[in-house]
Amino acid sequence: MARPTYDPDSLVVGIIGRPHGLDGEMTLRAYNSGGADLAAVPELILERGDLREVRRLCTARRRADGWLVRVSGIDSRDRAAEWTHAAVRVRKDALPALGPGEFFVEDLLGCQVRTPEGDILGRVDSIFWNGAHDVMSVLGAGTDGGEHLIPLVPPFIRLVDMPARQIVVAWGPNGDGDGDG
Repeated sequence: MARPTYDPDSLVVGIIGRPHGLDGEMTLRAYNSGGADLAAVPELILERGDLREVRRLCTARRRADGWLVRVSGIDSRDRAAEWTHAAVRVRKDALPALGPGEFFVEDLLGCQVRTPEGDILGRVDSIFWNGAHDVMSVLGAGTDGGEHLIPLVPPFIRLVDMPARQIVVAWGPNGDGDGDG
């Protein structure tokens, strides 16, 4: 499965699983099961490879592992099966407004990462969940040019400046997060 592309206007909220029933309903495995109520979103954006389609959301029902959704134009089990493993996006303007200091984790992709002293560590290349929290993969700049795996937790993240697309992290020479080396 290809990694979804970054889009500043929409957010990946999950992935389509197997069809459910015979009339086009699909399982949607949500990345944040406690997130926004998908039933209030007017449309879903389905993304698979180079194909991206905006579909009106007809129904959305919660279930233990995510949602059961039905979208316009998909009215059979076979049509639903064509979208298995597709990324599902929603437009950010359809979601509740973020509070001060809040950000969508996906928006960190491409941000420059530096230390409080101004040393540039690189840019956020990808973000993954390690079972406890999100982790940024920062591809290095400067002399080492390597990869830094930086947990997205308060001891490491000092500042996220979305307008400037910069993240300041506590990162010592030993990668211990205390900034003291």
